[in-house]
Amino acid sequence: MTFRDYPFRACGHTLRSAGVLLAITLLAGTAGASQAEYDSLVLRARAGDSAPLLDWLANNRDRLDPARQADWLQVANWAEDDPQVITVWEELPADARNRLPERGLLAVARSYRNLQQWQNALLLWEAILQRNPALQDARAGWIMSLADAGNHALAREQAELFVREHDNLLSRQVRAYVLRGHGNEWDQLFAATRLWEAQRTPPRDTELMLVDTLAAARVSAPALEIGSRLALEPATRRRLELDQAAELVRMAHTDSRSEEQRYRIADRALARYAELLQRWQGMAEAEEAVLQARIDRLGALLARHRHEEVISEYEQLTRDGQKLPRYARRWAASAYLSNRQAEQAYLLLEELLTATPASQLEPEDAQELFFAALESERIQTAGALAQEIQADAPYHRYLHGSPTPQPNDRWLTGQVLYGHYLQKINRLDLAQAHNQQLSANGPGNMGLRINHAETLLARDLPRAAERELKIAEAQQPTSLPLEREQAWVAQRLHEWQQFDLLVEDVSRRSPDEPATRQLRRAHQVENMNELRLAGRKGISSGNPQTGSHDLHLHTALYGPRQHEHYRPFIGFDYGRGRFEEGDGSQRIQALGVEYSRRDHWAELELSNHNARGGNRTGVRLSYWHEFDDHWRVGTDLERLSRDTPLRAIRSGVTSNQAGGYLRWYQNEMREYTLGVSTSRFSDGNRRMNYAISGKERLYTHPYLTLDLQPYLGASTNSSQDGPYYSPRRDIHLAPSLLADHVLHRYYDTLWRQQFLLGAGYYRQRGEGGGMSATAGYGQRYAANQVLDLGAMLIWGRQPYDGDQEHDLSLVFDLNYRF
Repeated sequence: MTFRDYPFRACGHTLRSAGVLLAITLLAGTAGASQAEYDSLVLRARAGDSAPLLDWLANNRDRLDPARQADWLQVANWAEDDPQVITVWEELPADARNRLPERGLLAVARSYRNLQQWQNALLLWEAILQRNPALQDARAGWIMSLADAGNHALAREQAELFVREHDNLLSRQVRAYVLRGHGNEWDQLFAATRLWEAQRTPPRDTELMLVDTLAAARVSAPALEIGSRLALEPATRRRLELDQAAELVRMAHTDSRSEEQRYRIADRALARYAELLQRWQGMAEAEEAVLQARIDRLGALLARHRHEEVISEYEQLTRDGQKLPRYARRWAASAYLSNRQAEQAYLLLEELLTATPASQLEPEDAQELFFAALESERIQTAGALAQEIQADAPYHRYLHGSPTPQPNDRWLTGQVLYGHYLQKINRLDLAQAHNQQLSANGPGNMGLRINHAETLLARDLPRAAERELKIAEAQQPTSLPLEREQAWVAQRLHEWQQFDLLVEDVSRRSPDEPATRQLRRAHQVENMNELRLAGRKGISSGNPQTGSHDLHLHTALYGPRQHEHYRPFIGFDYGRGRFEEGDGSQRIQALGVEYSRRDHWAELELSNHNARGGNRTGVRLSYWHEFDDHWRVGTDLERLSRDTPLRAIRSGVTSNQAGGYLRWYQNEMREYTLGVSTSRFSDGNRRMNYAISGKERLYTHPYLTLDLQPYLGASTNSSQDGPYYSPRRDIHLAPSLLADHVLHRYYDTLWRQQFLLGAGYYRQRGEGGGMSATAGYGQRYAANQVLDLGAMLIWGRQPYDGDQEHDLSLVFDLNYRF
């Protein structure tokens, strides 16, 4: 019995070879089936009905000898059920694999290649060649898999050697295949011409065979040109036209081409599919071709980054009950992931890829499965995948016939993914060390340096990230990933002109890429209006500074950036409190401008203060300067200070304030701020405030962080005769713990809860001291990069003038861009 095989089928498309026939061995029947019955099943399989034979083989799997195990692999491969081939192969014990006839191994290698598992295919081709170096089918498959895997130089070298040693149809087909994927037009023309010469039989038969051969070698345009003179059957012509369009799709996904070239090819493919679908519309005999065109068109849409259209068409085909091939579902998964629909992407990729060991996944497949798991918040799954790749993928690999070790892309993929995993679980310290080591060991790999810079930026160390990107810029200054990361750094450093130019450039060059869309969205948000609101509402309080049933609001509305560095704003503040001597209130209207540039930030504000029926004019200047990623110095100068106690304002007392601070920031794990300010009250009182505060990260988890917030404050007042709380000297030690727990996270949507607990000691000169305590619970919500709001209920207890007073209040804030 013989079967027509398809050794050129790959990348999800069927490519038919001319005259490659493999024998299915007919052996004596086993229990449950006679020789004649088995022959009958084989004949049915040859006629296209392979299911009965495959079912029989599956039901008798424990009694199959090596020959019939090979039959199973061969028939399943011939039936294009590649996942079944791989499943049967992987379930065979090692000794059974070693006893398989070569035709069974050939079937497995072809299936690995059809599933685009190039490395697995290469390993199996090499094993077959070690067993039988003269087997031309295996040699052909090995060379084509080298080309598929991107090793074009070695594939071309081996293809030319194959032709020199065996100048026949098969060797020329292989050379045409390799040159079509990696060769200039003259090389491709030469290969096609030599194929023609290899088949000089009767003229029409020669041309018909050449059409089939060119199609098998993915040279569809010449095949169509020759076929147009031969009055081909309509179905055959439709197949060739589909092959020609599918060839453009494959070329549009070839990484060796530039991005601009891939876009042009994808546009050609889309135009071709539009023409074919319009021509075949309403033709009953072309329904199968129309379906195939719609399926293959998904790849062209994906190459053009039209992800919404890919998803829409895929879901429509699925609703129509179509069973889409593996490669189409793979395209749909990529579109879902790029469109930030990680849940749908993961479910598809899990179905397609998780049966394959992580260490045997192609790098692109491993990356997309990892990021789908990571972005759908399957963090443990993503971490296990990265660690499995690292554990099972060696640092080097060896190609057949070459003693020289080659870099193993799977090993590097595992290392890179593990760095992203560490960053996702908030272990930015480990992620930085990991990515820094990778970058140092691979100084020529720009992607590793960009990853390192990304981690530095996540730790709020933008200047260190900028230095890394400057080194990478020397290798390829116009790299899109490099420019995108430089744009993020420019935004953080307030390099607004650079930020604008970089976003403009990457938007022009790759407008539809997901990373570009995300950057463009950040640029759009950065230039929106911004509303800030913060406030405090007292619920129950004996605090002599704020009074009872107090309400304090601070609002500011910022306009978009003007003249690169400036943002105008208007503001409104309101304060109200109830004291023993009566109620007090204050209203403030403000107008100002914000200035920001690299290393500098400032606000200048002119305000009107309305209290006790009168109006006064206030001025505020706030400024800070950053020396590097770690040190910042700042100052606040204010006439009619907002920090003046409301109780003093109610009694007609105002104050002017001048202060400064020094901030040291190590990274997200540790920071400290030392502040000093002086206030001059209109009743003659002089107040000095001193404070040191900080943060120490105690615990990090993907969804939980615990920070120690030390605080030590002290103040002095020259006068205690005013109608407001002004102790001669006091000191307050008030460390607290803040737990931040993520309840829900999905891309830009974040919902979390916070717990605050603190205990300390307060001492006031002349009144002794006592314990202080703080407890609070709050929640925060952020969405779509434009909304961030939160509220916390806080209870506190502290002695004032020797008496313990409590305070229960709600603090809240809102930041909204529109």
